[in-house]
Amino acid sequence: MLDGYQINAGRGNKRLINNRISRNLITAGEAQVQRAGGEGFSHNEVNPDNTKNRMLQLWVLPDESEQTAGYKHYPLKTTGVTRIYGGNKSQSKTFDSNTTIDILRLPAGENIKFDDEVLAYVSQGNAKFADENSTFNAEQGDLIRSYKTELSTNSDVEIVEVIVIFYFLFVC
Repeated sequence: MLDGYQINAGRGNKRLINNRISRNLITAGEAQVQRAGGEGFSHNEVNPDNTKNRMLQLWVLPDESEQTAGYKHYPLKTTGVTRIYGGNKSQSKTFDSNTTIDILRLPAGENIKFDDEVLAYVSQGNAKFADENSTFNAEQGDLIRSYKTELSTNSDVEIVEVIVIFYFLFVC
């Protein structure tokens, strides 16, 4: 089974997420993570009004099979990094995994270095990604896979950053 992650990147939009574990309304600036676990889960996503909504959905193969199903909800920091997936087993804030998913909300002029391979989705704003082979100016909707990368923000940005073991990406 896979672990699922969703972020609502719109402004003021709401999406109702209904699953066996919980029934939650996710609004702009929030993320949720669902673990299918050994028993699996079913869920339904409903936009409760006619407002256009943007959502990013990632599916991650967990490190271990047959884990217990679960659900976590995260309000995202206004500025900074919010970890929503991954970490060691001794913590309970996120589901444990060697794969990590962070939401970066950074102001214009910020610089960050990634020492590992990174998968980054720019959900808002634009930034420059530079590695030893190339430089790429990324904007909203771009997906970048890079190694040993320096990120420089050209505007206020929201970036979903994945340090990955295995991944499947679905953009809705």
